[in-house]
Order: sequence, then C-alpha cells, then structure tokens
Amino acid sequence: MEIIAGLIATVAVIGLGYATRQGQSLQFYGSVLIVIALGYVLFAAMVGTPQTIVIESTIAGLFIVIAVAATRWGNVRAAALLMAAGLAAHGVYDLVHSTIVSNPVVPDWWPLFCGVVDLLLGGWMLVLLGRGRPVTHASSRFPFSR
Repeated sequence: MEIIAGLIATVAVIGLGYATRQGQSLQFYGSVLIVIALGYVLFAAMVGTPQTIVIESTIAGLFIVIAVAATRWGNVRAAALLMAAGLAAHGVYDLVHSTIVSNPVVPDWWPLFCGVVDLLLGGWMLVLLGRGRPVTHASSRFPFSR
C-alpha cells in the first residue's frame, strides 16, 4: 500500500508543478527536496531527544545544501543531474533510515512511502533531461523574478 500511496503522491507533486507552471523548474524540485528532508527532523522533534534532533538535522542539512547548490548552479544540465541525484539519494536514505537513526516515532510505512516518492521524482528529473525537455532555473522562465 505504501508503494501505491507513494506513486499517487509523486503524480500529485508533478501535477502541482505543472499546474503552477513550475514543472520543469529546479527551484520547484529543490523546494520539494527540502520539505522531504525536513520530514525526519519533524519526527525527531516528536521524539524530543537532542541526539536524534541533531542527527536528523545534520542529515537534512546535507540534502538542503544539495537542493540549494542545484538551484544556484550555472550549468542547468549539471544542476538537474545534481537535483536528481539528491532526490534519489534521499530515497536510498529512506530505505536505510532505520539502520542509521533510531527513531520510534517514524511510522513503519513512512520510509517506503517517502522512498518511492523520492526515487520516482529523481527519475522524473532524468526523464525530463532525456526527452530534451528543458529543466530550467526559475529566473530563466520568469523574467521578472530575482
């Protein structure tokens, strides 16, 4: 059931991207990666142990750095590859999370659900690149934004 829910959530995220005309924007997928990474920080806060909060925050920080770096990278193709790698890496992290961090608040279904979403979104970035569809920085699509 987690796999089906992850598939539905992925389609919803991609649909939201296109509904808001950001479906090919690195900033959109960067925001998604940041939100995804912060999920485990929320679970750590629910546990309330400082050690768990520090570990989860540090790991989330690494994914946030990847997301920001990809949105700032001058070479759009390389940036899209970095974003795809960041999303896929978080999917792998989901699947091995329980071996790295002990957090009893994380629902049993969460790692597989989130892992499916992350891996599919990372794959979607590669599909966009492979089809020759431009993955862009928001500033190149929206000339009035900074």
